[in-house]
Amino acid sequence: MRVIFSILLFSVLTQTVSTARADLIISFKDTELSPRGVGSVDVLLRSSSDIALFGFSAKFEISTETSGGVLEFQPTDQQLDSERNFAGPDYSYIFLNKNGAGFGADRQADKLQLVSGDFATEDVTLLANTDYLLARLEVNHNAPIGVSHGVFRIRLVDDPATNLFADFRGNSHDLNAASFSNFGTLSITAVPEPSCLILSGCATLSLLLVRRGRRTMASRPDSSSFSLLDVPE
Repeated sequence: MRVIFSILLFSVLTQTVSTARADLIISFKDTELSPRGVGSVDVLLRSSSDIALFGFSAKFEISTETSGGVLEFQPTDQQLDSERNFAGPDYSYIFLNKNGAGFGADRQADKLQLVSGDFATEDVTLLANTDYLLARLEVNHNAPIGVSHGVFRIRLVDDPATNLFADFRGNSHDLNAASFSNFGTLSITAVPEPSCLILSGCATLSLLLVRRGRRTMASRPDSSSFSLLDVPE
């Protein structure tokens, strides 16, 4: 069952005893999506020093860079939690193997903002200058048939009441200013249909055969110089 995480985390942070022990930097992975498709954007977190983290809440927003339909966050009940088990070669989930029961991803009324959050079963140590997967935001593209391109941005909203990062004792950590200028780019790119690829392949093959045939004909003796006089008796 999903939990409105920001409320739970706020109850922890009301016990805050100190702040700003490390700068946290949020960044995004650029990605591509087919027209009218569904995909996700990875949000990464990096700390300037080793810290302990128990829970977080963050608000994200979609904006349009180049018109091409509408990009929206998936509804709350379609925001998956696949990131919680993600371990990759470049980064892994921030609370991997220590997931609590507080995962939440709450789409806002305008469909262009989403509050994401989670907390662990205990403090998790984040190593300095190491990328961690903070969230995987599910999005969907809506556009009329014929619209095949568009560019959108996903960024962190500067909302101190929502953006909260703390350890179990309530010590909070500040977000570096770069977190609010960083953004991820999601490009809408048309993928050729299989039938189009087959037709394109056939056309290419035909062209190669025609060229080969021309070279073969050019290498033969000129047929116009041949006559019956050349036939031996």
